[in-house]
Amino acid sequence: TKSVKSALIITTDKCYENKEWIYGYREIDPLGGKDPYSASKACMEHLVFSYSKCFNLPLAAVRSGNVIGGGDWQVDRLVPDCIKAFLKEEPVKIRNPEAIRPWQYVLEPLFGYLLLAKKIWEEPENYCEPWNFGPFEKDLAKVKELVEKLIQLWGKGSYVITNKKEFSETNLLRLDISKALLKLGWSPKLDLDTALQKTIDWYKTFYQKKEDMFLYSLKEIEEYEEKCF
Repeated sequence: TKSVKSALIITTDKCYENKEWIYGYREIDPLGGKDPYSASKACMEHLVFSYSKCFNLPLAAVRSGNVIGGGDWQVDRLVPDCIKAFLKEEPVKIRNPEAIRPWQYVLEPLFGYLLLAKKIWEEPENYCEPWNFGPFEKDLAKVKELVEKLIQLWGKGSYVITNKKEFSETNLLRLDISKALLKLGWSPKLDLDTALQKTIDWYKTFYQKKEDMFLYSLKEIEEYEEKCF
């Protein structure tokens, strides 16, 4: 479609061949995955690269960390599962409490995506590459730590650790965001505690205050833009 001047394909930080090492994965590190989810994302990355190079298309694949924020009701995602458990006054069930993940607020990678899309429009020859968008190292946290913070912010709740594991999960996952910092000029603006507070505020406003969440979210975006510019 010739009218399309810039396109991003969003995959996941799980697209990397996870070696459980302490270093953040860079865009030049091998792709792969033992589980079908990771493997499928690695396949998508290869397809994006091949289409971009073979047909000279303005494409880039982007990978973000574990995105959190209000308005997420997806099944088997940690924060939505916590909110559902809090509302039902049931304990949160967590499978892998010691797993470390790169948590980040939803507006962080979105801003990075838009910035990259603009750069591809302007200079496709310099930006049609894979990109990582994740948090700073200080904002990595264990699953158990994240749940405990959410319980504290919600005001009540509990959790139980379940041994039910239907599939293999990695214990340690980091993203190296040096490329986005240096070449794109993007950087995270919100630390983990702020991201969690904003997430809880969104759900409390929706469930308890019954406000217009469209207007609420627009205001939140405007406040974030002020941090970025």
